[in-house]
Amino acid sequence: FDISFDPEVPDEEAKLRETLVRKCRNRILEELGKYIFARTSIYVAMDSQPEEPLVVEVEHNNQNYTITFTPVEEVTGSDQMRTFYNTFFNTIQARLGLIRIGRRFYDPRRTEPLNGHGLNVWPGYINSVRDFQGGCYVNIDITSRCLRQRNVLQQIQEKISEGGREAAERSIVGNMVWTVYNYNHYKVEEIMWDMTPESHRFQKNQEMWSLMRYYHERYNRQIQNPDQPLLRAQVDENDVYLVPELCIQTGLTDEIRSNFNIMKSLAQKTKLQPQERLSKSGELIKNLKKNEKSKEEIEAWHTIIEEEPAKLNARVLPAGSIKMGRPNEQEPIRVTPINETNGGFDREVQNPMFVSGELNRWGILYCRNDERDANNFGRMLMREIQTFRITHEPPRRFAIQDANWNTWDAELRNICRPEVNILVCLLPGRKGNCRLYDELKRLTFSTLPVPTQVVLISTIRRNERNLGSIITKIVIQINAKIQGVPWALHNMPFTNIPTMIVGVDVFHKRNSFSVLGVCATSDRDFSHYISVPKVNRPGEEVSARLSDAFYEAINQFKKHNGIGPKRVIVFRDGVSDSQRNVVLNAEVPQIKKAFQRLLNEGIIPEEPLLTALVVNKRINARFYQPKPNGLSNPPIGTCVDRLLVDPQKFDFYLCPTRATQGVMNPTHYFVVIDENEFAADDLQVLSYRMCYGYYNWSGSIRVPAPIMYAHKLAYQYGERSVQNNPLNPHRHWV
Repeated sequence: FDISFDPEVPDEEAKLRETLVRKCRNRILEELGKYIFARTSIYVAMDSQPEEPLVVEVEHNNQNYTITFTPVEEVTGSDQMRTFYNTFFNTIQARLGLIRIGRRFYDPRRTEPLNGHGLNVWPGYINSVRDFQGGCYVNIDITSRCLRQRNVLQQIQEKISEGGREAAERSIVGNMVWTVYNYNHYKVEEIMWDMTPESHRFQKNQEMWSLMRYYHERYNRQIQNPDQPLLRAQVDENDVYLVPELCIQTGLTDEIRSNFNIMKSLAQKTKLQPQERLSKSGELIKNLKKNEKSKEEIEAWHTIIEEEPAKLNARVLPAGSIKMGRPNEQEPIRVTPINETNGGFDREVQNPMFVSGELNRWGILYCRNDERDANNFGRMLMREIQTFRITHEPPRRFAIQDANWNTWDAELRNICRPEVNILVCLLPGRKGNCRLYDELKRLTFSTLPVPTQVVLISTIRRNERNLGSIITKIVIQINAKIQGVPWALHNMPFTNIPTMIVGVDVFHKRNSFSVLGVCATSDRDFSHYISVPKVNRPGEEVSARLSDAFYEAINQFKKHNGIGPKRVIVFRDGVSDSQRNVVLNAEVPQIKKAFQRLLNEGIIPEEPLLTALVVNKRINARFYQPKPNGLSNPPIGTCVDRLLVDPQKFDFYLCPTRATQGVMNPTHYFVVIDENEFAADDLQVLSYRMCYGYYNWSGSIRVPAPIMYAHKLAYQYGERSVQNNPLNPHRHWV
């Protein structure tokens, strides 16, 4: 049944809607029967659909409301049943007294304080119900929420005493806060120093109300400090003003993440081992069956929820081997198996690289004050370059007068030329707090197209003993940036026919330009990449620029190979399960449009066959391997493609990385189109093996390398774009 209110109650006023429907409870039970409330509708168990709507009059806070329950349709089909069961599961969790924030439920009664750090951890659950190949299952995992022990007003007052209003703004603006009166989340856009709960007025019921009065009458909250500033947030492009005294900052800031002791204490609370994590997940079902209120609801709907977790058989895919360069001209290319236990090959990559670039014109830039560190770094860097047998000339050295960006900008504009291979820039500052980094990247991305490798002076000083291993990784990155290939993957599927593998990701920034990143392989070893960034205007659909990006990528592929790809395999990141149809209905046609354009212009003789997969690493499915002494994480390479997959489509889970702490997080792959009709095994092996091709890490990562490159590409441009001033890529980079 659809619910309508007169006067209207907006959808975002979920608490008020729930309160009003609760006042109709007896009439609904009497006229319709047992029901489940779902914000804009109710579900009712009944034999036949009534012809007339149910109309109920209620009064709340001196306001009369007319509520109409209009019968819509019978619930049939898996999609509607999934919606009902998820609503039902949310309802019975609320009977336990759990607090819902977004899609998660938390239990503040079991708050775990992080003593000495000013933080509280709320334990909770995240779950969803859906139909799988093996039937209807509920996926339950534990989650947690980190909250400050003091309210935002207390934080503001503390920061003002330390460093004035600017310090308070740095601490609060851009972070999330949680309102104690209705458990909603908001991102703080601004602290309104000239507005207070007493001075700010708005119209309600044809009267002008202050926030003091509103919170007292609406939530029975007495604001203690009438002179505190307000917080401005935005909901659907409308400004919302919050009272700091009634807000708690939530989530992890960069300052907290950089604090080793806090993160260690937090990990002990949240990163549980497999046996403990599964036990805590299972506690939810036991509590639901034990609690009188939730038990009554479950029995009333004749629902059976099994307590035992699903059991299935999985396969472990082979990690394969990597190819390195020849030890000498007379010997063949070195092929080394990847360690199947941890997925790493740190030692192997210390051999000559698969393809070495050339360092004929390159330089090292540093501040004059850091000359001693720069000289030490330069000596060790040259030693590693010689060990890797990279063709090189000595670098030019540029001692910049100071750490002022204007000084660096002038020097860079003087020395940057298209023929420069790379600039190694030694910058002052610490990770996440380096003033020059963003400006340097912004300049070289959009104006002076020269590759750069940034190294922080603090990294050199802090790791003097381990500087050799750090420089080894830096040389690998430098080689990748000068058209070299640190390593290649051996005996990959789909190399018999010209095939292009593409990673696609989008960077979104509120009130700014989104950036589409497309990274495509251009060689048979799937190791060389074409990068195509596209900046979207605010509000423009992502798919609008996708056709241009694929057109340019295939053009470049043909220039590299003399022939266009016969097959295109796309890994699309950043798409939730509910948005898969957007990929199929909006993005796939744009890719096909690029194929048609290339065909019409005679660049390719026939359209490539397209296979596209949506890759999702933000999932809550967890898999555990039984052992004689309990549970453990499954081995890396585990592939799950039965029982807990879509009954009609082709999807699978991969566990490509080892968990160093807690539980392994699998990655979900969903095939939205497969014109190539690939064998499932081949597509699964390709997806897993491509996780070993990311040159910033000598091992496997959670997603195929083209996706990570596309993410980095989109992020680097998007993060450095400002409102009304996007960072447009220099044509050289495409």
